[in-house]
Amino acid sequence: PVVLPDGRRTFLFRTLVSNSCVNDCRYCPLRSGNDSRRCTLTQEEIVRSFMHYYRSGIVSGLFLTSGVTGNPDRTMQTIIDMANILRKREEFRGYMHLKVIPGASDAAVEETVSLASAVSVNIETPGEKNFRLLTRGKDYMNDVIRPIKLISSLTARGERYSRVKQTTQFVVGASEESDSEIVRYTWGLYRRLNLSRVYF
Repeated sequence: PVVLPDGRRTFLFRTLVSNSCVNDCRYCPLRSGNDSRRCTLTQEEIVRSFMHYYRSGIVSGLFLTSGVTGNPDRTMQTIIDMANILRKREEFRGYMHLKVIPGASDAAVEETVSLASAVSVNIETPGEKNFRLLTRGKDYMNDVIRPIKLISSLTARGERYSRVKQTTQFVVGASEESDSEIVRYTWGLYRRLNLSRVYF
């Protein structure tokens, strides 16, 4: 269940493509090296399940994300392929939120934006210093901030994808950040990068 920015309530079909991940993010139970049972769904499994729930009136949209399998662009291609099947073969025109994997190439980011109703790159912490305490495998400025800025430019008013919304999230308490740092970064995301919503 979700509350949309305009106050309406609906249900989204939210799933991981895979809970396998090469990243070592300390806050995540699915991080590499953690003893978790791993599962990867096929494109047809996700498409068939989602369309069943959608046609039955149980859900109104899709939220698709994934652990990082192989590398960011390989994972993004899987997400993009599923979105293309839904948009083109299944002719689904409804709400689709697609996760942008940190470190994805500009081309992968733009193709994802072209298919989505909303996209998100999780910023996780306010600033590089805090981010370095959480992971050794991701670069804050290149893997997280760069795609957020690119999405902001692609979805700016008057641009081709201006209808697409961008969100992000902080994992509060995972690092050594203060509340004031989170508030300051959140304000910057809203004011300078025109994000639609920041989650915590």
